Amino acid sequence: MKIRAMLHAVILTLYNVVLIKLYLDAFLECKKWKQSIIGWGLFIVWEMGRIIQVLHVGSPGILTHQSPGWNLLTHIIVMGAVGLFSYTGELGKRILFPVVYVALLTGVEAFVVFGMRCVGAEGASVIVYFLFSNMVMLMLILGIKYFVKKKSLDSIELFEGRILLLFVFGGIVLYYSFYRLAYDGRSDRVENVLWLSVSALVLLILELCIYPIYGKFAEIVWTKKSIRDYRKQMELYKCQRELERTAREEAARIRHDLKQELVYLSHLLQCHEYEKMKEVLDSLYGELQENCCAEGRSGNLALDALLNHLTQETMKYKIELDLNIDVNGEMNLDDTELCVLVGNVFDNAVEASKKIAENRKIWVYFSYKKGYLCFLVKNRYNGRIQRDGKIIKSTKEGMHGFGLLSVKRIVNNYHGNMEISEKDKLFSVKITAFC
Repeated sequence: MKIRAMLHAVILTLYNVVLIKLYLDAFLECKKWKQSIIGWGLFIVWEMGRIIQVLHVGSPGILTHQSPGWNLLTHIIVMGAVGLFSYTGELGKRILFPVVYVALLTGVEAFVVFGMRCVGAEGASVIVYFLFSNMVMLMLILGIKYFVKKKSLDSIELFEGRILLLFVFGGIVLYYSFYRLAYDGRSDRVENVLWLSVSALVLLILELCIYPIYGKFAEIVWTKKSIRDYRKQMELYKCQRELERTAREEAARIRHDLKQELVYLSHLLQCHEYEKMKEVLDSLYGELQENCCAEGRSGNLALDALLNHLTQETMKYKIELDLNIDVNGEMNLDDTELCVLVGNVFDNAVEASKKIAENRKIWVYFSYKKGYLCFLVKNRYNGRIQRDGKIIKSTKEGMHGFGLLSVKRIVNNYHGNMEISEKDKLFSVKITAFC
């Protein structure tokens, strides 16, 4: 009997691991197996112990007579550990979705148990209860994955819906309190069992509402981010137009003054005043350098605005800039996407360069030919990069720190590839795509 119980526990535990991974992978990115062993190991040990105990008592899940409240609390803690230690991403997401899974499982187990009692099948074995509840959970998770894929919720990077955790915990506490009151007041009565079935179903429906609400929160976040990107784009355009106007005025002034400068240089040459000639030429060269940032390097207004902004930033912070721009033909990339793609990489490179004391340098290679984009940015950095999962954290305020994730999202939209390298204190981002 013990061997059979152990075998059942192993099979059910492995099944639950697969089921939970199927569910969490829809929202989070799993770490490598060696890095995730703590979370999954804790869950496997706890789940096997729980199942063996349930099989021994002969009553399923939360409805066992061995402290169901403690069982529920430890389940939440263990699932939270899986999210925290076995997955990457934002902390709120790594806590929310494991807790929602516990809430769903609680509702499913209760609905199956009380539903079977309503139809007179209370004499069924605990294995039957497990079988039916696992079948319902599998169907729920497949439905959730379909909804997530259809609504593109799997691509959400930013998350500001932590208040949903209160909603989930509130539902669990409310149901558990209702269950305890009804169970202590003779749960064998048909009316009590029926209402417990209804309440479990309502709980399930409420918990399933988390996903469309989560989608709405994500829309709000992306709307705010899009507004910020549009404003930044308009500011860049405005700066670019101002630079072009200033450049035209400066070019007109230089042309006007050039005649006098040439006459003066000719006089200095005749007098063999080579030092003064050098000073005048250096002065002219300096004026040209100060206004060279207004040049249109690519023919694309958005890209030129970003390049000129980068030039100004590198001059401001005394960062050496090596530009190699080769654009042949009109780019099919949307201007807003181009600003997010290029602007975020440039911002990160400048910010990292500012943190080193000497040898500041940024290399930029941008090529677009016949629909093929190749974009490479390299910069020196101090050798320390802060991460939260796969998010490279930034010291900037606001929604910075998600720049490369936004870049990756756009690259994926064009079925491109992004490679990030950290080697010899050189941080590089290389993007290739057909667009």
